[in-house]
Amino acid sequence: MSSIYLRRRRLNLSVFYGCNDAQSSDIENRLTKAGCALYHLMLTPGVLVELDRNRLADVRSKRRTPTISGLQIPSKPQLHAFPDSSNIEMKIRERLVEVKPEYSQKLDQCQMVLESLTFTTQMASDHVARHQMFADTRIVVETSQENAQMRSIALVTMIFLRLTSVAVSKAPELHTPKD
Repeated sequence: MSSIYLRRRRLNLSVFYGCNDAQSSDIENRLTKAGCALYHLMLTPGVLVELDRNRLADVRSKRRTPTISGLQIPSKPQLHAFPDSSNIEMKIRERLVEVKPEYSQKLDQCQMVLESLTFTTQMASDHVARHQMFADTRIVVETSQENAQMRSIALVTMIFLRLTSVAVSKAPELHTPKD
């Protein structure tokens, strides 16, 4: 939501982003029923809070996970239900104070989920690192075995190559007839 309130003109210009058709019509209904609260600077943030509260209540009713199922979302009067009176600001603030603990609780639950995801990610990366370490150890062992084999082959080659070259150099003397 982007919002600006021009106090001298009593004009509130707000843009709600990412709303579907049902949410847009809900915003329009709330604004038409706002009465003299329409000119109050806290109206649009209050509408946004109520929309988000409804969205979270819908998510809660659709997902019954153990971390969220124990929550009770009480039904409170909505912003559009406020009567026209001079105490509009006080009622809006009271409603925001009523909604604040629900948001704090939901934020705490989100923090728990994030911490759980961080722990899970760390465990998975540790598992991958452990497998990488075993693979590296296996490569080192195989490389050292190959090095030993290469040294043996080099030793055998040096001995037999020298003997072969001596044998070839002496071969003409052995095959030539002596007079």
